[in-house]
Amino acid sequence: MTKLVDMHVGLGKIGWRLFLLNLYWLIHTLMGGIILGIAPSTRVLYQQLIQDEKSEEIENKGLWQAFHTAWKKQFITANKLILPLILLIGMIFLEIRLLSVMTFTQMDIFISVALQVLFLALITMLLNIFAFGGQQVTAKESYRQCLILVFGRPLFSLGSLVMVLLILSTYYVMPGLGVVFGISTIAFAQIKYLGKHID
Repeated sequence: MTKLVDMHVGLGKIGWRLFLLNLYWLIHTLMGGIILGIAPSTRVLYQQLIQDEKSEEIENKGLWQAFHTAWKKQFITANKLILPLILLIGMIFLEIRLLSVMTFTQMDIFISVALQVLFLALITMLLNIFAFGGQQVTAKESYRQCLILVFGRPLFSLGSLVMVLLILSTYYVMPGLGVVFGISTIAFAQIKYLGKHID
């Protein structure tokens, strides 16, 4: 009975922590005008969850100040980290859309398939980049680690993508969960899944 109570208390603490982090992420994303706010907010969220993973005791007191201070510090570096990848993904997506309305030759089909594979790989990188970008490493090192994981262990990386899609599907069925926990649950699950790769 005691173990059951402890388990529920533990889950409650995790849920409250994820709720607060998601709320602070949303506020800071809006503070950055969404486009420039989402990258630093997400990077700080991952940083905080990685720190939580290594800590024995987790305190919510002072969390807002810590989040806000880290957000200001990471504002420029986080945008440098992620905006080029988003731009590249957008360009490839547009190219795929253009090829979809063309009269296909065999070469067009080959190029389209190759671009779709590359698009999937880059989306997987985008999903993982913050886990590595959440550490105190350079943007170059973050990309290097993601490239090694995506192309060195494609099935493992694909599992990360599938996991995120499952969480998003759950949010689609129960949108209230998405409002309350949002991206913090995705980040939490990714950090647990990637495990030793981000130690």
